[in-house]
Amino acid sequence: MSRAAIRAILAGDNLKIGPLTKDGFDGVIREQAQTRLEFNRDTQEGMAYLAEQTGGFAVMNTNDLPRGLGRITDDVRDYYVIGYTPQHGTFLPNGKKPALHKISIKVKRPGMQVKTRREFLGVSDPQETTRMLTPAQDLMHTAISPFAASDIALRATTLPGFSPEQGSFVRALLHIDARALTFSDDASGKKAASVDVLGMVFDQDGLEVAHLSTGFAVALTKEGAQEALRDGLAYTLRIPIRHPGAYQVRFAVRDRQSASVGSAGEYIEIPDMADGAFALSAIVLRTDDAADATGAAAASGAQLMLTPAQAVRIYAPGSRLSYAYEIYNAVRPVQAALSIWRGTERVLAAPPDSLAPPADNAKIFAARGALKLGEALTPGSYVLQIAATTPSGNNRSHTAVQRIDFEVR
Repeated sequence: MSRAAIRAILAGDNLKIGPLTKDGFDGVIREQAQTRLEFNRDTQEGMAYLAEQTGGFAVMNTNDLPRGLGRITDDVRDYYVIGYTPQHGTFLPNGKKPALHKISIKVKRPGMQVKTRREFLGVSDPQETTRMLTPAQDLMHTAISPFAASDIALRATTLPGFSPEQGSFVRALLHIDARALTFSDDASGKKAASVDVLGMVFDQDGLEVAHLSTGFAVALTKEGAQEALRDGLAYTLRIPIRHPGAYQVRFAVRDRQSASVGSAGEYIEIPDMADGAFALSAIVLRTDDAADATGAAAASGAQLMLTPAQAVRIYAPGSRLSYAYEIYNAVRPVQAALSIWRGTERVLAAPPDSLAPPADNAKIFAARGALKLGEALTPGSYVLQIAATTPSGNNRSHTAVQRIDFEVR
């Protein structure tokens, strides 16, 4: 009997129904296995077809949940939502049946791939009803919407971490396009603006497990306002996450004066660090002009420092970069290998670093390093990856991987 047939049989299957074939009991098992395989294939084909027709893809036949979530995260990290509002009756004239319309989108930029639903039924949306939302409702509606709100351009950098005192958490660095905010002169003559911020965390079942509602106000000099309009504003927040697992983190911001909104989201994976799982924190990446602060944090074993420069990771070819991260629950030496990827192409693979845990057996210690981007590095999006391994005994090892994206321009 084949291994595939054995895997397709469950303990609860009744194998005594009906007469035996000429192959005896093996034939019954093969028939039961083939029926289940066909059922699984048919149900998966339906999901795959639905995903393909609506501009997505299906992750199937894999036991690697983090890798599947990573593919999903990479696919939705940067995208545009394009749409238009036709005149009433364009798709469904009076007395006519709705028709199926095809969609085809092409881009002129080489190397770009367009994903969109392939067709739609020409039925107009129902007339929208006007209902005033409170500021809190507006902010929550923006955060949970599957479509990114773009009145205020918002970029989120999520940095999972852990501390023995507070448990698991995610540090978030939000970059806000200040050009979309409303600045007014305050009593001191400075340019003032105020923003509401909401962070929400959802588990793999779509249930909200944590949230943080806050806000901030800024009062800038004329020079400071010009700098903010050029570089944007950065805001940091920290959301506790009690249990390990896969989560979606959603953020929304709202200008208190104009009521304009913006949203962003990320997928994260939280290992069970409280129970001793070997893991890495998120990676802090910056140019060498901020390396001294990183080095001080790493040398003291303190939690990694965040700066506004983390919000936008755009570097020129030839830039010198430094990176830092924390290692959790390593009791033996750690081999940490750095690599840089552009899509599926590995453009840099550095020799592994050997990192020894501190002598006091601390569960958390920091690591850091530096690298120089190539002068001829092609502009585009890249990912810096740290893959760490440590022996676990019995000739086995634990592995942990973290990544952070950046752009060369």
